[in-house]
Amino acid sequence: MNGFVICSPDLPEQMRHVLSGAGWEICAVPYCGSVHPALAGHPELQLCVLNHEEVIVHPDMDQNFLRFLYRRFKRVVVGQTRLRAEYPGDVPYNCKLVGELLIHNTFYTDPILMKRAVIEGFADIHVSQGYAGCSTLAVNESAIITADNGIALAAEMNDCDVLSISPGFIQLTGMNYGFIGGAAGWDGEHTVYFCGTLINHPDREKIKLFLKQYNIASVELSDEPLADYGSLFFIPSTQ
Repeated sequence: MNGFVICSPDLPEQMRHVLSGAGWEICAVPYCGSVHPALAGHPELQLCVLNHEEVIVHPDMDQNFLRFLYRRFKRVVVGQTRLRAEYPGDVPYNCKLVGELLIHNTFYTDPILMKRAVIEGFADIHVSQGYAGCSTLAVNESAIITADNGIALAAEMNDCDVLSISPGFIQLTGMNYGFIGGAAGWDGEHTVYFCGTLINHPDREKIKLFLKQYNIASVELSDEPLADYGSLFFIPSTQ
């Protein structure tokens, strides 16, 4: 196995099958009853993977899933901020790590997460978008894709290459539309996996060319329209 991928419990079986076939063990987060039902299974609301050895989780995380995390990570840190249904109460762990940058709304991020990020050497990059993790797809350690202008500007000011795309065109049940960071994930090496097909996205060719520029392959996990199930977190095997 390549390792495991943390995903939503709502990720369709077809998508799971493709990921499993590529060598990834599927590990779905539990539903979180504290946030909006449309986001209850989104991993980036419930945890933040700082690196391959450390993860920060919200304090009401399901105990069975916590035990799983303790087996897979060297350090599991429980944050102090409880999740709430209304924004910004659902974004304390919704950050995006890009190389040595932590992109997030510093007003809302859990203080323990922020402290651990500083200890691990990450630089805080403040953005007004609370859903920074949902809104940003990292394709390597210095390049991102986003439809959020504020995130794009902040990333560019910190030497990231940015592909700005049109907002929308990503399904999210119960919401008007979803975000690119919640509809995909980079495996940390040479592949980005998309939760559906890009065929109906107006920036499909731009996205493909941007990935090709960095020698990143794209895998569309199904022929269904691109959908936001929550970010895919890829954790490589340590064996």
